[in-house]
Amino acid sequence: MLKTINLLILIVLSNPVFGINKVIFGGVSYEDREMSESRFKHIFSNTGIMVNEGALDEPILLRNKIMSVFYNNSGSRKVCEDIPFLNEVAVGTCSGVLVGEDLVATAGHCIDLSIYKNTWYFNYQNGDDLSMREGYKVTEILHHEFENISLKYSQQRRDLNAQRISMGVRPLPADIRDFSTYKDIALLRLDRAVTGFRKIGINFDPMLKGQRAISVGHPLGLPMKHNDRGQVVGKYNSIYMTSTIDTLKGNSGGPLFDYRTGELVGITVNQGFKPAFGLDRKKRCYRFNKYNESESQTSYLSGHMLLSPLKILLNENP
Repeated sequence: MLKTINLLILIVLSNPVFGINKVIFGGVSYEDREMSESRFKHIFSNTGIMVNEGALDEPILLRNKIMSVFYNNSGSRKVCEDIPFLNEVAVGTCSGVLVGEDLVATAGHCIDLSIYKNTWYFNYQNGDDLSMREGYKVTEILHHEFENISLKYSQQRRDLNAQRISMGVRPLPADIRDFSTYKDIALLRLDRAVTGFRKIGINFDPMLKGQRAISVGHPLGLPMKHNDRGQVVGKYNSIYMTSTIDTLKGNSGGPLFDYRTGELVGITVNQGFKPAFGLDRKKRCYRFNKYNESESQTSYLSGHMLLSPLKILLNENP
C-alpha cells in the first residue's frame, strides 16, 4: 500500500484549499496545518484521538513506537533517521470523529474492556500539550460491530499446500479475503458535550468510484494529520468501500470526508494487508515498505466503513 521507493522527505507545496507543509511519510502525503476554507473547519474540530489510561504519564516518541514493532531482537535493529516525525510524541491508539456534540464514531476493533478508562481529545494538533487539554470519557457504547474479514483458500492454493505438506513443508496461509460479512464500526457516548464541536453533514451512501476524498486521523498515534492524495475505488459489501488514500495504524476510526462537499462519508478501518515496515538493505535500517506493483492492488487499498449502520441511532440523537 505504501507506494514509493523514494526517501521520505519534507516538501513544501502551494494549494488553494490546504495551504502549505505537505509531508511525504511512508509514501503517504500528510499535512498537519489547518485547511484555509471555512467549509473544512469541522474536519479538524471533530476529529479525535483515543489515549490509553496513563499514556500521558510516559510519552513515547515515534521512533520508539516503530521499534516496538520489532519486539523480537529489537536491540539489533534501527529506524532510518530520515523518517519524518521521529521525535514527535506518539500517544494515541485510535482515531474517531464527532457525529454529535457528545457522540463519537470510530472503528469497532478499537473497542475493548479498557474503553471506559481511555480518554478522548479533539482537534489535537502538532505542538499541543494534551496534558493541558480537556479530555472526555466514554459513558456508553451505543453500537458496536466487529466481524473481521474471512480468509479462504483458492483451489490453486489448496493444490500447492497439498504438495508442500507431502514434502514436509509448512502450508501457505489463506490467499482469498472474503469481505461479504466484514463489519467494523462503533458509536460511543461521551460524558459531556465536546467544546468546539461543529455540526456536520453525513452522507450514508457510498461515494462513487473515482471521487476524491480526505482522510483525517492520527497515524501511529501522532498529532492530527490529513491527506487528500487519493480517491474511492469501490465497494466490497453494502457498508465497506476502499480508497487509494494511504493510511497507517492509528488512523483506524478516523473520518473519511468527501473532498467536494465536506460531508462525512466513512470511517477508516484498515490500512491494507501488507507489512508496513521493511529493511532498507543499502542503509541497513528499517523504513516503510515500498509499493510492489506486481502485488495485488487490493492488498494496499485502505478500507472504510459507511455510516449507514448508525443512521437510526444518529436520527434518534440529533
